[in-house]
This record gives sequence, structure tokens and C-alpha cells, in this order.
Amino acid sequence: MLKEFIATPVLPKQTPNALLESEATLRTFVNLVPDLLWRNDAQGSATWHNQRWLDYTGQTPAEAVGDGWLLVVHPDDKAQAQANFQAALAAGRLLRQEHRLRNASGEYRWFQIRAEPVLDEYGRISEWFGAATDIHECKTPGLALQASRDLLQSAFDTSLVAMSVLEAVRDESGALQDFTIRLTNKELERQTGRTDLIGKLYATEYPGIRQAGLFDLMQQALESGKPTGMELYYGYEGLNNWFSCQFVKLGDGLLATNLDITERKLAEQEHALNLRLLEQAERVAEMGSWDYELTTNTFRWSEGMYSLFGLAPGTPVSPQVYLNFVVPEDRYIAECLVSHLEAGSAGFEKTLRIRVGKYLKTLSLRAVMVYDDQGKPVRMLGVDMDISKLKQLEADNLRLRLGQQQERITAVLEAQEEERRRIAESLHNGLCQLLYATKLQLDRLHPTPTQPARAEASNLLAEAIRQARTISHELTPGIIAEFGLHAALSDICQNLSSPALRWQCVVHLDEAHPVPQLLQVAIYRLAQELAQNVAKHAQANHATLEVDVLPGWAVLRVEDDGLGFEVGTATPGIGLKTLRDRVALLDGLVYIDTDLGRGSQVQVRLPLPVSLLA
Repeated sequence: MLKEFIATPVLPKQTPNALLESEATLRTFVNLVPDLLWRNDAQGSATWHNQRWLDYTGQTPAEAVGDGWLLVVHPDDKAQAQANFQAALAAGRLLRQEHRLRNASGEYRWFQIRAEPVLDEYGRISEWFGAATDIHECKTPGLALQASRDLLQSAFDTSLVAMSVLEAVRDESGALQDFTIRLTNKELERQTGRTDLIGKLYATEYPGIRQAGLFDLMQQALESGKPTGMELYYGYEGLNNWFSCQFVKLGDGLLATNLDITERKLAEQEHALNLRLLEQAERVAEMGSWDYELTTNTFRWSEGMYSLFGLAPGTPVSPQVYLNFVVPEDRYIAECLVSHLEAGSAGFEKTLRIRVGKYLKTLSLRAVMVYDDQGKPVRMLGVDMDISKLKQLEADNLRLRLGQQQERITAVLEAQEEERRRIAESLHNGLCQLLYATKLQLDRLHPTPTQPARAEASNLLAEAIRQARTISHELTPGIIAEFGLHAALSDICQNLSSPALRWQCVVHLDEAHPVPQLLQVAIYRLAQELAQNVAKHAQANHATLEVDVLPGWAVLRVEDDGLGFEVGTATPGIGLKTLRDRVALLDGLVYIDTDLGRGSQVQVRLPLPVSLLA
């Protein structure tokens, strides 16, 4: 009717005022229509749009004319809409189609489009009239429903859990007989290797569910309305897998899920086996492992840890447990260990002694930090190993090595003393006797004023005899054997003291653990040489000779306030290299502190025999 009204020709007898009035009435009428209206010429170019069109699209009359209507058609619909319109133009027939139009806010709504040609008196198309009716509310519920169905099916099919919808099959009395499979997903098809299950009876296709107890579980879920589930090994119908099965009531049927947990079960079995092997290894190695979770302050022990500390398995523990068992001497180490654990600052390696009942144990502790993906520390893993036997073996080995070292030192000292005794005997019985005989023969000659040299020669021979006897006596210091080391060292200081050089002798010996005779002789020899060097070369006013017995060591120290010397230069007498060589033979150490103009200090440390360390 609207088309006929618009297309009705105006009668010539109407006045201009009547025409204007008729046109105004027409415009008011077409703008009251809820549809979007337009007019095209015979070639399909838009020439007019009603106000509804302009208000909805936001277009101006100039933007809408021609092919402007295509600007508001949805990009996905544009090509097909234009093709359909061109086909209608060419055939001169009614156009019906649906597509989306954009509103002034930029949103798209669905419209039903209808365009119909207008013929002139000769039956030719003179123009087209069109209308667009909003069908968005009718269109979108169907689309949304289809999209929801597609989404649901997609989720159902992409699930990693095998799923099926089952409908109860009952006899005339209503007793449950079986379940009809109404829906399956792709994972169930993959697990079973079947795509023909829909419409089949579940227990008929898989009778093993009755033997495995699954059918009873399904019936329980159906009758109680409460979800049921279980984990089981299913070894029927060619399946040999572990499954986690869940059943939820759905109408007079069930939603069934079957998750293949074979890998997890095998991993759990392997974990249990590894745990048993770890426990056996911990018992053999006398060790234990632990895990400290920083976020919850949870301290977990293996059975080996409980065994190390003599506690019953499962006893609650915390890092403070180390403070309860540590020996007093290692308490500071234990406090540091507990602080490291509770702060979670870093891994550590420590050795700690604990007392468990009457047993003293030495533990070697090692821990590493575990971090999350953001690099934040989350837990600390550690191992405690009982190394008491290892420590005992190390002590025994040390004792053996020290014993071998002492035997070597003793052999060196004995060889040196034997060589000195032989030289002393040669001096005393050989050179001294020869010099004495020469002097006796020379003394028989009477001196004359013309022979003063003979008297001088006699004096020199006497001095030579005295020095040879002195050297012979020094090579075999009987004073040590007769009066002890303290007296022998005091004798050195007394003999070398003078108005220009004052010596102080300080000796601290442990009478309960006397230094062996050979080591006393070695200390005496070194003190003798060092003291003589000071007397000859230092030009000192005061000097100190000190001997002290410390744990594991005998220490000789010679200090003066003389000229000092540069360590890198050669020195008279014993010399630094000779000193170090002689001390090295005894497995000792030499420390020298000196500089030009500020005196010198030489310290010699000689190891004590094993018997004195026990």
C-alpha cells in the first residue's frame, strides 16, 4: 500500500497548495513507518531515503544517494548483498535478502531487505522502492544458540578426558538393565578405538564394567543423585590401562568421564620403588635426606634422617632439632645452619657433631636451593651423611702419616748426630792430638831474641788446640743429656752475652710430655746457629732466644734489635737457604720478619711426634 501511495500520480487539477500539502502528508507518513525506506532510479542508483534511514545510519542525504548504502553494509555481507541487488535489477524481479547494517554508533544489526520495481504505463521499470526491517532480535537468539552448541561440542571434543552421555535402560518394573550411549567425545573414541558407540548399550559393549564394579558405581550415582568415582585398573575388552572414572546424574542417565591415568600410576609405582631404593641406600650409606619448604616452614625428613638422630619415624621436626643434638663445641655452627635454613638465603655445606645417646656422630650436611619460574627461592633440599667412620679413618691415617714423618725425622737427626760425633772424634783424636804434638816439639826449642816468630807460633798452636776442642765439644753437646735443653739454651745465651749485647733466654717446656732427645738436639743446633749469626752480624744491643711447646709444634724464636737485613740477600753463617733446607728436612716451617734498620725475628716451627699429640 505504501508503494502504491507513493507512486500514485498527482492529478493535474490539484492546486500548488494541495500538492505541497500532499507531499508533506506523504513525508510524515513514511517517517512514521519503523522501516528504513529508500527509492532507486531504473538503474538502481539511490535517489531518496526516509528520515529513519538517515537517523539510523548517521548518513547525510548526500552520503546516502547513489551507492552510499553499501558504506553501511557489514564487510562480510557487502559482496553478496551487492550481487543479489544487481541480479534483481537485471531480472526486474523482487529482491529479498538478509544482511547487517551499521548504525550511527558503529554497531551492526540484522535487517530483512525487500526491494520491488515500479512499472510505467508501457510496462517498463521506472524506479525501485525498498524497505529494511530490523530482525536482529529474531536473528541473534538462533545464532547464539547455534554458537553455544558449537562451543559446547568443541569443548566436549577437545577435552582430554573421555566423556559420554548415557541414558538409563529399564525393564517394565523400572529396574535398571543397562545404559544407552547417547553422546561421545573424540577422546573416548580415541581410547576405545571405536566411532560407532552412539546408540549402543554400554554394559553389552563393555561387559567388564560389571566385573570391575563400575556398573554398581554407576547405578549408585543414578539412584542417589550424588556423584561417584573411583580409580581402577581395567583389563577387559582389550584395554589394559588405569582409569579415573567419575559419574554424575543427568536426568534419567549419567554424564560419565574416564581419565586415562596409566602414566601417573606407573610414575607413582616407579616413585615408590625409587623411594624404597633410596631408603635402602640411606641405611647402607648412613645418611638421610630432607626438604624444607620456605613458604610454609615445613621440614620433612626421610626415614634415614630419623635413623641418624635416633627418633621415631614421623616425629614432628623443625630446623631447631639440630640445636637439641649438637655438642657444645659446635653450637655456633648449628646456630648458623638453622639461620640459613629459616632465612632460605642460600645453600650450604657444613660439618657438625651431634650426640645421639652415648654415640658421638660427625655429620656432613649439604643443601641446595630450589627456585620457581620467577627466580624466587621456594624450598631447600639437603642431605645429612654420617661421616664418623670416615673421620676416624682420617684420624688413623693422619696418625700413621705423622708416625712415618716422625720416623723420617728421627732417621735424619740420628744421621746428622752420627756424622757430628764422627767429626768430633776425628777432631779430638786426630787433629787435636797432632796439634798438641806439634806444640810440644816446638816448645822444646829455646826462644832467642832473633826468633820471636817461634813464640808466636806456639801461641797460635795453643789457640788452635783450644778451638778444635771447643768445636769437638759443640758437635757432641753433652750438656743436653746431662742437664737438659733449658740449661743448654741458657748456656748459649750466657756464652754469647757481652757488655755490648745482652741475651735473654726464655724456655717453656711441658714436663708431662717431654720433647724427644733428638728433637731437643735439633732445636739446640738451630738456636746455636741463629744466636751466633746475631752475635756476628746483627750489631744488636739486645737479643732474645725463646723456645715454647704449643699443641702439635715446638717453636724456636730468635729476635734482635740490630741492623736487620733484606730477606732476598745472602747472609753470613747459616744463611736463609741453608736454614730453610735444614728445617724442611724436619718437616718444619720458617717465618722471617725483618727489614733494614729495624732488627729481625726468625721463628722456626718443628712438628712434635705423634705420641705427644695423642
